[in-house]
Amino acid sequence: MSERKGSVPAPEDQVIVLFGATGDLARRKLLPGMFHLAQVGLMPPRFRIVGAARKGIGVEEFRELAGESVVGSSRQSGDAETWERFAESLRFASVGEGFDALEREIAAAREELGPEAGLLFYLSLPLRPADVVRGQYAGYREEEGVAPDSDTETFVAVKAFVDNWRWEGVPFYLRSGKRMAESRHLLTIAYSQPPRRMFPLDCDQIVESFGHDHLTLELGEPGSISASFLAKVPGSGIELGEAHMHFSYADTFGGQEEALDPYERLIHDVMVGDRTFFSSSEAIERLWEISEPLLADPPPAIPYEPGSWGPREADDLIAPRRWHLPSEHV
Repeated sequence: MSERKGSVPAPEDQVIVLFGATGDLARRKLLPGMFHLAQVGLMPPRFRIVGAARKGIGVEEFRELAGESVVGSSRQSGDAETWERFAESLRFASVGEGFDALEREIAAAREELGPEAGLLFYLSLPLRPADVVRGQYAGYREEEGVAPDSDTETFVAVKAFVDNWRWEGVPFYLRSGKRMAESRHLLTIAYSQPPRRMFPLDCDQIVESFGHDHLTLELGEPGSISASFLAKVPGSGIELGEAHMHFSYADTFGGQEEALDPYERLIHDVMVGDRTFFSSSEAIERLWEISEPLLADPPPAIPYEPGSWGPREADDLIAPRRWHLPSEHV
């Protein structure tokens, strides 16, 4: 097991209860993520992971599932020593048999680690976000376990506002979906045009017709920052041209062996008690409150083709602006 460098705090002994332990999120993100935390020395010195799900499986079957999840992820490694320690930490309880079984596994794990061990609950529960445009990719209703008349969204686009003086009149556009053309995690800041310009421009001349100069943050792995703007073209004349600056974490800091993906970072933050990236209960209640009108009467899910960017209505939502990807110019 590698040792973690720097001043990253080490968690105290933990009993981690993973609800939905046989589900898609646990297989794709949580189990491989916790294994990687163990690889880089960010799991507690002693820990137990108690899987919980309605489907009853044995401990050995759960360990096999975890092993398949790790091998099938980008976090696979030939680190046999770390895997043996990780696999040994796994326990399982079927909540279909009642919570008594789960409580017994938790009590047994805490007895093994001692009374000082912390207890972490990771609730893998689905959420219905507030939305304005909802979509569903063609063929979703033919998926296994999906009702033939399902109106569940697989895409959402949102236009939102923040009710304070600083952000008054500034729209926030968000979209997320499954089976999209690309998997990207972007934050784009489009700057307002100044009231007076040194160089008058037609709208078509503004950077990439995006509307304004802008800054784009790539939040996925490994991450990057790109800026697009107009600059004076060298020469005696007054001519503006499109310019870009780009920073890549991979190019600057090397590979991803030590880097944490978002789920790994959040799991570690919970274990060390860092609340920076977590919402308070009051904030969550407020989100439900502002979502109630749409949840009470949601618009229908609009079909869209897999491999597309979602329903056309999402483009109408942001018009005359447009959704932006840095791959269009970098």
